[in-house]
Amino acid sequence: MTCGHIVVVLVALMSACVVITAADEVSGCSGVITIPSTLKGAPKGAFDLSTVSIVARDPSGVAAVSVPVAPTGYFFVPAADLAQAPLHMLHADGPSGWHFSPANGVRVAISADGVCNGGDDVVFSFDGFGVSGTVGVDEACPAPGSLAGTKVSLINTATGARLGSVRASVDGSFAFAGVPTASYSLVAAHDTMAFSPNDGVVPAGKLEVGYESMALTGDALLATGFTVSGAVAGSGGSGTAGVAVVVFGAASAAASTQCQPLTTLDKPLTEEELAALAPAGGALSVVCVGATDDDGKFAFRGIPCGDYVLVPHHSTAQASFDLAPTSLPVAVTGTPAVNLGAAFKITGFTVTGRVVNAKGKGVAGATVTLDGEHATVTGPDGFYAMTKVADGSYELAAAKDGVFFTSLQALAVSSATPKLANLVVTGYAVCGSVELSADFAAAGRGVKLASADGAEVERTVVKADGSFCFEAAPGAYVVSVEVSAADAAAGLVILPSTATVTVDDAVPARVVFSQSTIDVRGTVACLSTPCAAGVTVSASPGGAVATVAPSGEYTLARVLPGEYTLTVAAPGDAWCFVDESAPVVVARDAASPLAGPTFVQRGFKLVTVASHDMVLDVTHVASGEVASGFEVTAGEAETCLAEPGIYRLASSPASCFSLGSQVSFDTAADAGSPLALTATAVAVTGQITVADTLGAELTSVAVAVSGSAAADTVVTATRVPGSDAFGYRVLAKFGAGAELVLAPQPTGVLLFKPASRTVVVGAGATKCPPAVDGFAAVRGIYLSGASTPAMAGISVAALTSGAAIATTETGADGKFTLGPLFADEAYTLTAAKAGFHFKISQAGADGEYTLKSVQLGSLAVSTDSVGGVLLSLSGDEFRSNVGSDADGTKVFDELMPGEYYLTVAMKEYEFEPRAVQVTVVEGQQAEAAFGATRVAWSIYGSVAALSGGAVRGARIEAKSADGDVVETAVTSATGAFRLRGLAPGAEYTVAVVSDDGLATLPESMTVALGKADVTGVEFVTAPTVQAGAISGSVGGAGNVAGLAVLVSDAKSGAEAARVALDDTRYFYLGDLPLKRYDVSLVSGAGTELGEVKVDLGRGTGGALVPHPLVRQIEIGFDWAATEAAIAEVYDGEIDAAPFFFLSMGIVVGSAAVWGQQLRKWYSDVVFVPQPE
Repeated sequence: MTCGHIVVVLVALMSACVVITAADEVSGCSGVITIPSTLKGAPKGAFDLSTVSIVARDPSGVAAVSVPVAPTGYFFVPAADLAQAPLHMLHADGPSGWHFSPANGVRVAISADGVCNGGDDVVFSFDGFGVSGTVGVDEACPAPGSLAGTKVSLINTATGARLGSVRASVDGSFAFAGVPTASYSLVAAHDTMAFSPNDGVVPAGKLEVGYESMALTGDALLATGFTVSGAVAGSGGSGTAGVAVVVFGAASAAASTQCQPLTTLDKPLTEEELAALAPAGGALSVVCVGATDDDGKFAFRGIPCGDYVLVPHHSTAQASFDLAPTSLPVAVTGTPAVNLGAAFKITGFTVTGRVVNAKGKGVAGATVTLDGEHATVTGPDGFYAMTKVADGSYELAAAKDGVFFTSLQALAVSSATPKLANLVVTGYAVCGSVELSADFAAAGRGVKLASADGAEVERTVVKADGSFCFEAAPGAYVVSVEVSAADAAAGLVILPSTATVTVDDAVPARVVFSQSTIDVRGTVACLSTPCAAGVTVSASPGGAVATVAPSGEYTLARVLPGEYTLTVAAPGDAWCFVDESAPVVVARDAASPLAGPTFVQRGFKLVTVASHDMVLDVTHVASGEVASGFEVTAGEAETCLAEPGIYRLASSPASCFSLGSQVSFDTAADAGSPLALTATAVAVTGQITVADTLGAELTSVAVAVSGSAAADTVVTATRVPGSDAFGYRVLAKFGAGAELVLAPQPTGVLLFKPASRTVVVGAGATKCPPAVDGFAAVRGIYLSGASTPAMAGISVAALTSGAAIATTETGADGKFTLGPLFADEAYTLTAAKAGFHFKISQAGADGEYTLKSVQLGSLAVSTDSVGGVLLSLSGDEFRSNVGSDADGTKVFDELMPGEYYLTVAMKEYEFEPRAVQVTVVEGQQAEAAFGATRVAWSIYGSVAALSGGAVRGARIEAKSADGDVVETAVTSATGAFRLRGLAPGAEYTVAVVSDDGLATLPESMTVALGKADVTGVEFVTAPTVQAGAISGSVGGAGNVAGLAVLVSDAKSGAEAARVALDDTRYFYLGDLPLKRYDVSLVSGAGTELGEVKVDLGRGTGGALVPHPLVRQIEIGFDWAATEAAIAEVYDGEIDAAPFFFLSMGIVVGSAAVWGQQLRKWYSDVVFVPQPE
């Protein structure tokens, strides 16, 4: 037979050809996709319409069916798949970027007899491909900004026509659809950024669109230039035009930039001017030069990312102007624009001048001011400059210590006359001091300034601080201090009697007058010469101090007559002397220098601060001399070391408390510093008794030391002369809860009881601990035997309570000896060697042991490359349950020879076979292989709280179509769950099971499971409705002042809640139990004006306002009475019934708004998967 068209349904294979007849034809919608002429000549396989599908969607937008398109463009949609609705929209769905017209699809209508659109073809046209990519920022930019608004255009390179433009998103992505095959230029434009092609992605910005969409990898265009803008404000705050702004940056930026200033200078700056403006260091180059416009604004486009310095400059023919700041660092980081705002401000202009002396020579270091401000200091030649000066009338003055100047009053200063008149020196200060003892007053004493011929020029008096000053013109002068006859009689002698001073072009030196005094001179006999630096001798009272010279001499200069005590001191008070102090009397008529006492150094001070009483051995390192038995008491103590140098202090064996290590003291480097001696350990002592019958010839016993207080790992106990005791001494470290464990080690055949003792040391021990309870030696025994066959390297151990007491290994002959062991204790003997099993037997109660060996085997398992499969292996006295490795294999090592059973299991798979029997042969590896077929899949999801946090420990159930629970799970700490082992081809109802008052949204989900895992099944939990609320409003035009809404229990009549009405007329009563209520509108006097019955338990009696946590009923009252009638009602004069009409208002609009909000919230937090 001849075959017609063969139809393959899913994966069922047809076994024979089927002839299609007219009666077999299927009705539906046929159509074609047309392509542009540029694609009709495409190479075979370059453009294939079979990658396109036609999707039919019903009026709600749900996809009803999707059919493939033939390579020729033909497609067919069976009418049977469109039977659920009379109208559908067909859409062409192709690879990413492919564009079809009409873009919104084609509407099709199916007649009762299945004819689609009257039998006409549905026609789509293929417009072109997609071009997508990103624009980015140069990688040199550390902080790229938003690329939103960047205009990206495609321009046909052959015709120059612009195909279209799109705006890039914030992240720079753009996409064109329907791009015909051609060559294009890709360009980008932005208000404040300049773009360049990224040659690594789009060489020279050119694109060749062929026969497929283009998704450009990497940024096609890069923003390489950015805008820097700002303004310059004048002194009045308004903008200043014509101010030059120079951008300095790295040389690479200067070479590569395409800088475009918004405004340029009328007269360009010269190279010299630019060099003068360059920032200090000379490492930056000119990147761009611009100027401010009429509004004082400046801007530079195309500045690359980097660090720059902006320098402003403004000058006229008459003056240069000051701007602040003088420079401004700017970082261009990749943001589209850097707006500096009012970056610079003109603060004034610059004036210059000079300060000179009478000879016209410049005076350096003078401070010049205008009206006491704009202070500046003159340079080496007396010139100065003042910045930020404004037009006005000023006082120009100069000042310098000891110098007097003229000043210029009411000096007119302007930018037209910036050079100021000179300021001239008029005189200099002749100053000095008078220094007298407390017996004579210097303050108020007269001082005369006379000319060289003796004529008095000026007289002044000494100030309280002993100083005096004259103002003198250049010339020669004589200065003297007045001494009264009474002062002279009392022995006051002032030196010098007169002082000659010459005043020229500088301030003369100070003249010092002082009382005649005596020098006291003596020596210090140091142990080593020269004497160390820093040794001093001081006098008291008065506090005079002399530094001892290397030779040992000292001089207390200019000591006034009186009685003094001299005291010698070394740096840091580190020396000890025979006598540290001595008296001295300085007579009024004593000759200078007066002989002072001699101080003799005895040694070097050692100040110790000890934590405990200790006995130390002190060693002088240089000489090797040792002073044993040096006792140190707790606290601070002082001693004298006879020789200089380094000393080492170590704990003496006789000391109970010990230092952790040796301590050094250097009489030079450590002079004056207390030496901390901190005991870190205390001696623990004890004895071991060894009877002569056991060890008469024994000389020592090793004691193992352990525990947190142990300072050593082993110590030796030695025989106490003339006894059977062996004494030991152990250092134990301090520490809270510190313990010391002592264990005498077996010696020959001897063991010791007890095996160990524990001593608690503690952290604050202040006294030596008592001796440790003793140990006694006992004779031990040995266990021996051999392996069969003989085998070396078998580990043999004797165990007590599971712990190995003694271990050994068999030798080359297979024999072993183990011990010594306590004869009165029970032991377990074990033997082990990799790859072998041993059976241990003993020949009689006291005979030797036999280790019979058996070589072990192994089992290699394969689970068809499926990892995590449960492998359950069992045999004689053997059980093992493990999972296969990730590659689906596993090896069981060291198995005793014999028969085993192996079963495999995993929820998602069926295995063939399910179990095998395995024979393990001595020294060989057995094998077992299983075939795996997947038969079940999983549903993944999560449970979150309404607040957004994860819900841990929630129980999840999956039920089959008949309601049976087939799988359960519990959420993890992240709220995630997995329902495993679910058969495909079925629907499951998934729900959160809760017993703690929580509700879930949605209550359940129906999931259709195919041969693939399902993910994204999400639930949100919220507390169930536990309370109710009644709300509403009172309508009408009447006055509601004094009215209230009363809620009463419908059964008992008891008041449950009440609220007074305000001008809003709205009321809300919450936290109500879920029961029936009577809601009344009442007057201030308690008159009931109407009633509504509400059942919060059932949610009836008004409009139910959707809310996940509260059951709220909305009602309404219509208040139509006049204010006069209301007044009568309040007065109780008439019946209220005729004037009030109560109507229950169901506020549908309010409920609708709540419903919309709840649906929006629901859709935001809950995902309902569609069945496959």
